[in-house]
Amino acid sequence: MSNFTRFRPKFTAGQQRYHISNANTIPGYVKAGAQVLSQSTFSNLYSKVGIIPDGNIFATWTVRTSATSTAAITWAGYVKDLFFYQAAAIATSTDAITYANSFGTPTYCREIAYGNGIYVSTGETKTSGQSAFTSTNGITWTTQTVIAATAFQTERVKYNGSSGIFMVAGGGGRIATSTDGVTWTAQSTSQTGTTSSIYGLAYNPNATSGQVVYVYGGVGGALATSTNGTTWNARTPVTATTINTITYGNGLFVYGQNGGRIATSTDGITWVERTSN
Repeated sequence: MSNFTRFRPKFTAGQQRYHISNANTIPGYVKAGAQVLSQSTFSNLYSKVGIIPDGNIFATWTVRTSATSTAAITWAGYVKDLFFYQAAAIATSTDAITYANSFGTPTYCREIAYGNGIYVSTGETKTSGQSAFTSTNGITWTTQTVIAATAFQTERVKYNGSSGIFMVAGGGGRIATSTDGVTWTAQSTSQTGTTSSIYGLAYNPNATSGQVVYVYGGVGGALATSTNGTTWNARTPVTATTINTITYGNGLFVYGQNGGRIATSTDGITWVERTSN
């Protein structure tokens, strides 16, 4: 482990300072060389390890001018060299300072994924079936039909780099896949196993053969896993309340439910409730 020992971090000129104390800073992380590492990877580290860039992490924020006046900003993310946020329209920035509205933008964007040289956004229009949007530059967007003649509001999108497939999930328990973001193959609710709206979709890029690749969650505690993106198996959540979000990282699936409930799983199948603050 570079730049730190078990009990005494080494300080390198020009790098960020480290802080170990009994007070909470950023619990669970330490910087080693150019990497930010999770404390959970190294069980012998102190229980309170954090990075203090200027002596006080995130204490100072700089107000930036948005491209959307006073419209509420409902989503923000960084995808393939661009910062995005969703308000009245999608706005983009290369430096997180100066933003400009995109053209032909989707409404109700919840997520953007990138792969095969294409950005794919979730969203909706008021035209039946038009619920995905594609762009080659993140600025000019084209409306795509996911499920013809169906008012399908997409909530989440993921790109599987191994298979080269985009997956969207959303209203009515519907899921669809595509290699180019233009032509989509829809899955019936008998395939997905639910008619409840799907609010969370997680993708495990490290899955090996036979392991869970995708997990979705939604209204009423709908929860299911898939090893191939087409066959889904229902799973039991810790409680039957709506799952609003699911993510994967550091070897764990994590979901958040109504009522402030959080649960984790190493395989997407068996879930353990955790204590939220």
